[in-house]
Parts: sequence; structure tokens; C-alpha cells
Amino acid sequence: MKIDPALLKHMSIMTQDMLSKLPPEDQEKFANEFKEKMIDPTTWGLLAVLVPPVAYIKMGEIPLAILFFATFGGCGVWWLFELGMVKNRVAKYNDRVAGEIIQTLKFMKND
Repeated sequence: MKIDPALLKHMSIMTQDMLSKLPPEDQEKFANEFKEKMIDPTTWGLLAVLVPPVAYIKMGEIPLAILFFATFGGCGVWWLFELGMVKNRVAKYNDRVAGEIIQTLKFMKND
């Protein structure tokens, strides 16, 4: 596989398996697009501590961002809970993005 191991750590084993079945030129296209769209868990963890609603906005969950802001992070309880969940939330987001890119590459190949 032609994908940088640093990128592979940001996706699930199932996604890695689907990626390994793509031809090398599609793997390279995937890597370029995934680098642009993925979220780094460390950076996102810091952002979640400093400006939590921004994480929801970036992930497309705008109603949650508004609710978080309006309730002051559930008076701090929601904010504490979110600190523990940020890594899982980022992993799901990155996996979803990777799946969408792979599906797009397969669709383009069929045309």
C-alpha cells in the first residue's frame, strides 16, 4: 500500500482494508484528499478545551454547537464529558470522511 503510516493511524482497520484494494494511483488520490479533510486528534483535543463549539461546527453538527453555547456547556458538565469523547468523535469523523472518499473514487472508476 502506498499510504503514509501516519495517515493510516487516523482510520479504522475496515477502512484500511478497503483502501488496500484500490489501485496505487487511487490510493495516492485518496491520501491527498484525506490529508485535506481529516482532523488531527491532538489539535482537536486542544481546540475542544479552548473553544468547544468550534469542534461541533467543523464536524457539521451546528445544532449541537448552538445548544452547547446556549447552555454554557451544560454548566460545565457537558464540557467535561466532551473532553473525554473528543478522540472517539474525531476517529468517527475521520473514518466517515475516508469512507466517502473511497466511495467517490470507486464511483468515478465505474464511469
